[in-house]
Amino acid sequence: MSQNRPFLKNWKWRKLGDITTERLIGLVRNSKEQNDSHLCSYLKMDSIRTNGNLNLNLATKVNATPEEIDRYSLQNGDFLFNTRNSYELVGKTAVFESKEKQWLYNNNIMRIRFNEDINPWFVNIAFQSNLVKRQLNAAKNKTTSVCAIYDYHLVEIEIPIPPFDEQSRIVEIFKKVDRVRRKRQEAIRLTEELGRSLFLHMFSKYFETKYLQTFEDVSEVLIDCRNKTAPYADEGIPLIRTTNFKNYRLDLSELKYITQQTNQIWSSRHQTAPGDIVYCREAPYGMAATVPSEFYPCLGQRIMVSRPNQSKVSTEFLLFALNSSFVYRQALKVAIGSTVKHLRVVDVKGLNIPVAPLNEQKQFQQILYRCEQSWSNQILQKSDSENLFNSLLQRAFRGEL
Repeated sequence: MSQNRPFLKNWKWRKLGDITTERLIGLVRNSKEQNDSHLCSYLKMDSIRTNGNLNLNLATKVNATPEEIDRYSLQNGDFLFNTRNSYELVGKTAVFESKEKQWLYNNNIMRIRFNEDINPWFVNIAFQSNLVKRQLNAAKNKTTSVCAIYDYHLVEIEIPIPPFDEQSRIVEIFKKVDRVRRKRQEAIRLTEELGRSLFLHMFSKYFETKYLQTFEDVSEVLIDCRNKTAPYADEGIPLIRTTNFKNYRLDLSELKYITQQTNQIWSSRHQTAPGDIVYCREAPYGMAATVPSEFYPCLGQRIMVSRPNQSKVSTEFLLFALNSSFVYRQALKVAIGSTVKHLRVVDVKGLNIPVAPLNEQKQFQQILYRCEQSWSNQILQKSDSENLFNSLLQRAFRGEL
């Protein structure tokens, strides 16, 4: 393939299998063998984010034998590749970096180590580019809801590689931009956390049984999607998928579309509309988001929609209730599945929602509005930094940095 793809002077297309010294799938530990009281930190696929970063706070702990620790320990600079996940999420990557010792990783992750002339951070940048993503998409193998990229396909992935000094220079540029992205993301997280903390402060007294009603009871409409993949179109009605759920909101930057005719079939029971709440049953299960104004989407697989019963709950109140730790813990208990966990429709309908008096819900809504203004300003700044990162990504692989 590479011989038909001219590139920059001193850059070479190289197959992943030719630049690696090791590729190893991680340690198997089922959920019953994972506990925060155990000794070794255990990295799972959720810790690898879609933007190429790693969130170590999502890890758990396991026990392991000395032989397993020796074989599956992570060291700084290890390249991590998510080999099994949903179709949209498989192929995520990150570079491991931590001051703590005895980090292990699970069997949905491959640990990759490179030749001395390869900077793992540069490879991670390359895996965020369309040059590599197109190859990964072609390599995906899907069975039911689980998708995999196998080693025999992965080794054939071709990456444009410059000399080591140029790799390091490009990495430093991206690290500076990424620090800005992280700071703005943290500001957004703190603003969102303020809303969730306010919810708990105002309404935790209603977590008692006498105040609880099921998700179905507080909804005028609560239905599941049509559990079949809709045929895509180049334009038309937007289709929201599980990958559009990010940080308790809908990310509309990467939408798929279906025809009006298809939407009439897929949305025959209910047309999702502004003010509705959509709830994700898989990857990330247990996350809710509101449908924004002037947006009438169709539901993709593993998504439910609720139209709140305004005589019982406001849209804002129900949204924060669904995303609260009180309700999410219920979802954790009923989630099923070994690799990609998901929630059954009947279990979602039965989630217990604390119902507070409407006047208190209105007070919460008024305070929340001020938080939303701050959040909107932070989102604009984050969007600027994301645009800069993507622009640099294109320029880097055109040799313009």
